[in-house]
Amino acid sequence: MKTATLVLCLLFSASTFAEIYKWTDDKGQVHYGEKPTGKASDTSVVPQYYKPPSAPAPDAKQRLENIRKWTDARQKERQIEKRKKAVQKVKRARQEEKCRRNRNRLTDLERGGRRYRLDANGQREFLSDQEIDAKKNKVREYLGKNCR
Repeated sequence: MKTATLVLCLLFSASTFAEIYKWTDDKGQVHYGEKPTGKASDTSVVPQYYKPPSAPAPDAKQRLENIRKWTDARQKERQIEKRKKAVQKVKRARQEEKCRRNRNRLTDLERGGRRYRLDANGQREFLSDQEIDAKKNKVREYLGKNCR
């Protein structure tokens, strides 16, 4: 909406620039106007500060198309950023879950729980103290590297 208003203002403002004439009457008083009056030798054109560009400006349709292209590109960038953030969030959640499981596993090992493993037949094989300490150290190492 702002873009359309800007384009309309630019289009209508170009037509408002008209030449302004300056002349001096018989009494020596200076006058200004849009139409010259009096003798041609006494009349001069007042320079205006706005000079239209020599190269034609892009038309309104082209400007709107450029704005649309820029808007589409920016929207795609935002979608990519949003996806990246979503992927990072999922990765963080997975990592936090792994950390939670390993903390629980370490607590279980330190309290004396599950000191065995199951063999191929489903029979319990009890772990030696060295194997339990090795598992504890492995879990502590993982927690130290990957968890807060």
